[in-house]
Amino acid sequence: MTTMDAAAAVSTGDMVALVGDLWTSVVPFPEEGAAPVEATWPSPAQAVVRGTVDVEGAADVEGAWSGSVVVSCDEESGLRWARAMLALEEDATAADVEDTVAEIANVLGGAVKAQCAGGGRLLLPVVDHGEVGVGPSDPRASLAVSLSWPDAPDAVFTVSLLDA
Repeated sequence: MTTMDAAAAVSTGDMVALVGDLWTSVVPFPEEGAAPVEATWPSPAQAVVRGTVDVEGAADVEGAWSGSVVVSCDEESGLRWARAMLALEEDATAADVEDTVAEIANVLGGAVKAQCAGGGRLLLPVVDHGEVGVGPSDPRASLAVSLSWPDAPDAVFTVSLLDA
């Protein structure tokens, strides 16, 4: 059995499209303009809420990818996503933000799994708080895309793929 890395299983263009589709599905007023989604790594010192979902490639399928989909966002972006996804008119709670980040990781993890050879299985998302720990120097990291809110460019949401 040989395994492929995430860059071969899911291209940067694929991930930009997935994050862009997610954005347009939750933004309350898409006519105000699209958020820029681009291939970029997050700032390594940024404090974040991070959701991770592991994809286990099928052991009996050649080319099956195993790795992690990591969603990280600063607190402002987390609050904005929670308000949009949960249709809240007031501020979201910390639990709302964690639930939202976990759900986004789960949705994107499922989309990545669907594009990988042989299916496999998706594990439950795990949410933690800390600093961005994923960057181009991480030997497991294969790609990252980020989105920022049009009216708050410092509110950044990043999705990274890590090879197992």
